[in-house]
Amino acid sequence: METQAVALGKVEKRRAVMRFGSSWRREGGTAMVEKLGKLLRDLPRKKDQYGAGEKLGKVVGAGDLSDVLYALQQKGLGRVTVVQESNSHLVLKVENCANCQVAESNNGCHFTAGYLAGALKACGKPETTVVSEVSCGGYPGDTCVFMASW
Repeated sequence: METQAVALGKVEKRRAVMRFGSSWRREGGTAMVEKLGKLLRDLPRKKDQYGAGEKLGKVVGAGDLSDVLYALQQKGLGRVTVVQESNSHLVLKVENCANCQVAESNNGCHFTAGYLAGALKACGKPETTVVSEVSCGGYPGDTCVFMASW
């Protein structure tokens, strides 16, 4: 079944992110993946998906990098491992990326990139931290690679 994207206003976008955020604190696993799919349909623009992920990443309560990786996995959004780490960047591999699983096209994993950026900022990385997807597993989702730089 084909789903049409409906343009949401600023208030509706904020409500969609808030609904997802309240679920984020309570749920994980399959239920969370389904809600991520709805959020991505509500926010068809890449910039909005990244922003929603970043907002949630900032409130996840991560004290360090291991907390960031653990939170993403606990919510059923993927299993993250560090591929490379330096003073200026971090390369992360996300296996079973939920963003890929629910995306209706191979449009990239902008929510996951935003989440990682927000969570890294919350655990002490500079506010200039940006996360971009280097490689996408694509629908139905396998492994994605992200690079965080600051």
